[in-house]
Amino acid sequence: MKRHAPATTYNLTDGSDQARWDRVHSYQPGELLSAVLWREFAEVERAWRLDTAQLDAYRRDLQRHTAALDALERVIGNQLSAINDLRIQIHRLAASMVLQRFAAEPLMQAAHKVAAARAAGGRARASQPPSWHADAVSIAKGIRAIGGADHNLVGMIARRLGRSDDAVRTVLQRAGVLPPRKTRRK
Repeated sequence: MKRHAPATTYNLTDGSDQARWDRVHSYQPGELLSAVLWREFAEVERAWRLDTAQLDAYRRDLQRHTAALDALERVIGNQLSAINDLRIQIHRLAASMVLQRFAAEPLMQAAHKVAAARAAGGRARASQPPSWHADAVSIAKGIRAIGGADHNLVGMIARRLGRSDDAVRTVLQRAGVLPPRKTRRK
């Protein structure tokens, strides 16, 4: 299974990643502080393919925080003073948290799909016994019908089906062909 790095991960020793980091995270003259957040959102959006409803929900959440961030920055007027303002720091942190949730969403979806598949697989296996179980029971009944001894039954079926003696014995006991194993005192 190939693991992919999140869109917000950069290998700064690689020239192309360094250029991508500079393009996304560097402020341009005259830009608002929220421009970097929107570029990072676009990076994540390009890297992950989410359905439109989820994408719009994250976009609205980010828009709410960046609108407040932009309004505060315009009121303060100076970017250097704005960076030190506590209200702006709170909105930048909230917007960053939205971006982190957005970047982790595909990974969470994949984890939920794996968990659901595991649960479904377990339910399917529990309700559907393997085909060799029925074969083992029918072979055992056939051998008994022609007068075969019970003590040879498990070994013959195990060799014929390519299974272990213990597995065959358990199947035959659960099917009622063989009596349950006796417990011995030590």
